[in-house]
Amino acid sequence: MKTYNRSVLVTGGAGFIGSHLCEALVRRDAHVTVADNLSNSTLQNLQNIADQIEFHELDLRSSAFRDLLLTGDFDVIFHLAANAYVPPSIENPDYDFQTNLVASFQLLETLRGSGLGSTLIVASSAAVYGNPSRIPISETDITVPISPYGVSKLAMERYVSVYSPLYGLKAASLRFFSAYGPRQRKQIVYDFIKKISNNPGELVILGDGTQVRDLIYVEDIVQAALVVLDNAPLEGEVYNVAGGRGYSTREIAETMTNVMGLSPKFHYTGCIRPGDPEKWIACIDKISRLGFRPRISLGEGIKRTIGWYTSIKDPA
Repeated sequence: MKTYNRSVLVTGGAGFIGSHLCEALVRRDAHVTVADNLSNSTLQNLQNIADQIEFHELDLRSSAFRDLLLTGDFDVIFHLAANAYVPPSIENPDYDFQTNLVASFQLLETLRGSGLGSTLIVASSAAVYGNPSRIPISETDITVPISPYGVSKLAMERYVSVYSPLYGLKAASLRFFSAYGPRQRKQIVYDFIKKISNNPGELVILGDGTQVRDLIYVEDIVQAALVVLDNAPLEGEVYNVAGGRGYSTREIAETMTNVMGLSPKFHYTGCIRPGDPEKWIACIDKISRLGFRPRISLGEGIKRTIGWYTSIKDPA
């Protein structure tokens, strides 16, 4: 295991992916600082390492966060703080714009004007692709977002790709596909577990069961982020972060019910949420060349997620 005797800032570090990343960084002896406004996260996610990190409850658009950047002397910044889901961006596009793009732009501006020399790894999303023109999706494929969330993430990426060569900022963006795992209380895997736990006899599935997602377990996302930090040129480029395989919603449901030892009746709604694409499968050749390999199978990942779900006191 590679160690990091470096100072690392994780924005959104109390969130689903951020908390797992913080734990991995602590295991690697990094000096970890977390900045999170706790609007979509909880300190419970960091309870295992609470005494090994420095935590700041801050909004990234505040002067207090700018002061933290200027005084923290961070070698690396993982920027994960954001609205992380499509539905809130459709309900309130301004919230998504402010939270995702404005906060990210201000972070870039502070780094540009300060000469701090921090390496920046930014969390983006497969939502930048919209309904892809071909499968599997490569980083060079056309990006046509179909939600405000996808637009804000794409704009952030473009700023990073310009700021990096123009101002000498070492940076890269990671396009996360369908993440899942412990501490995530939204999205398909969590929703299925919750539905089946509440009603073991029937599982309601959005759409017709043919919609496809490229699922990636959170432990593999953390691995990908660290591989990019260690091995990428960091010239403003983007990377798909995914399992490299597609699963239909029916396959996901069947895998889950098999792991749980249940046989519920599947009920398909016939419709999907606005802003959701029909099919996502990623080409991960680019990040694989840096040394990334997904390690956790869908069955194993679901098993671990179910184990976490059954252990928490408040699954709501």
